[in-house]
Amino acid sequence: MLLSDKSLDLPLQLKWRFAHEPELLGWTIRARNYNTSVANCMFLFMSIVIFGWTYFLYDPPGSGDNVFLTYLSSIGFYILCSLVIASMTHQRINCAYRFSESGVECCEWKDFPEWTLTFLKWLAGIAAIICIFLATIDP
Repeated sequence: MLLSDKSLDLPLQLKWRFAHEPELLGWTIRARNYNTSVANCMFLFMSIVIFGWTYFLYDPPGSGDNVFLTYLSSIGFYILCSLVIASMTHQRINCAYRFSESGVECCEWKDFPEWTLTFLKWLAGIAAIICIFLATIDP
């Protein structure tokens, strides 16, 4: 089973317009809610820009001590930036549809990753410690 084929977890409370009516048929899907051609063109353009940045970060052989480390850092930079750009241009949205006696209803939501709050707390704590150290160096 692929990661994208897993069943979607519904939010605890979906806001249906006809919530008082019983559900006759319902289903959920994960889909892109935008023009994929535009997203692919944006990703291609940004990949070219990132490739240019990577080229300028590359230190030509002979001027640096370790060529392998330079290649590795350039490739790592390109991969990291490409993953960030791909996560921005190719987002998905979750949709739930249902039939009731009054017609078809749609409810859309995006899953909020739980790790982001933990990451932001740690980032704020580390940044505060760094700022305190920098303030003590040169008040």
